[in-house]
Amino acid sequence: MLTHLKLLDSSSWLDKFDHCIRSLERSAQGENQRNIIKIAILDTGCNTDDDFFSDLGMHYLNGLQGSGRWYDCVAGSYKPIDQDPKKHGTALTALLLRLVPKALVYVIRVAKDAEHLAQADENIAKARIIPSKSSDPLLTMPGQAVRYAHSQGVEIVSMSFGFDRTLELSKKAIEQTSSMLFFAAANNDGLNSPELFPANHELVIPVRGTSYKGSFEDLFNPVTPGHKPGCRYGTLATDVPCGGPDDSRLIKSGCSVATPIVAAIAATIIMFVDWDSSLQVYRSSVRTRLGVQSVFREMTKDQLVSERRYLAPWQLCDNTSLHARERIKNALAWS
Repeated sequence: MLTHLKLLDSSSWLDKFDHCIRSLERSAQGENQRNIIKIAILDTGCNTDDDFFSDLGMHYLNGLQGSGRWYDCVAGSYKPIDQDPKKHGTALTALLLRLVPKALVYVIRVAKDAEHLAQADENIAKARIIPSKSSDPLLTMPGQAVRYAHSQGVEIVSMSFGFDRTLELSKKAIEQTSSMLFFAAANNDGLNSPELFPANHELVIPVRGTSYKGSFEDLFNPVTPGHKPGCRYGTLATDVPCGGPDDSRLIKSGCSVATPIVAAIAATIIMFVDWDSSLQVYRSSVRTRLGVQSVFREMTKDQLVSERRYLAPWQLCDNTSLHARERIKNALAWS
């Protein structure tokens, strides 16, 4: 019964997110609504035969199967797949598509499943493309997954995984493409362990997990590394329905779920700045790690806890577009 109630609460939270996005889009001043933000999700892939893509996500199907939007670092599949029995990548891709329907989502498969993440360092950095005998467009040159996202104009990268050691190939890829905004899951081991890599990297924004009311869940709130001061942000991470048509399927919990949600909040902020003619001067600064975190701090400044901040998109809009504009201007006035 308790889990069912949490599911209903989380579903209502997502509905409120949807409403906030629509409200901001309607209230944006001007006609600058042609800019489309690109987001890459690095995970176990995506199964476009899932029920989500025959219902709520049917409008995204052709896009994900189009050239460039799917990139497989594991086995070189040219068709979107998710071989993970738990459908981790499919669930989080569906969640991201639902939250930011105006974005272009790029799906990059870096591991077959959670058990294969130990091999993911090479997959994240080095994309091993198997030449096809078909007439499909080919990516014949080896590249790097993060750099591939960068080459496609991706601005936000969501990484719902972590390692207890620094992976050098991934670290180098992040540092060489630092113009993108990186978000990564912090850890699901509470105070028993610190933030994992890549969340603990200085160029990555770590993501923690909260209940739908905004209280930080013990398991999803790890130790903060001393070398990385500042606020730590978290959002909804408990019993989250990730893919329709039925909310009782593809339910996920953890920092891995909160990560694409925070990435979607960042995308929402950037899209509003792009859309609103009075905010055009901030288009560059809001796309930086310091800029988007400044907006996060402004959105959560009324919270009493200084180091842990709960994020939700309605903290920005508060039912009025004027509120959103003033908060963004206050946050980015230094730029």
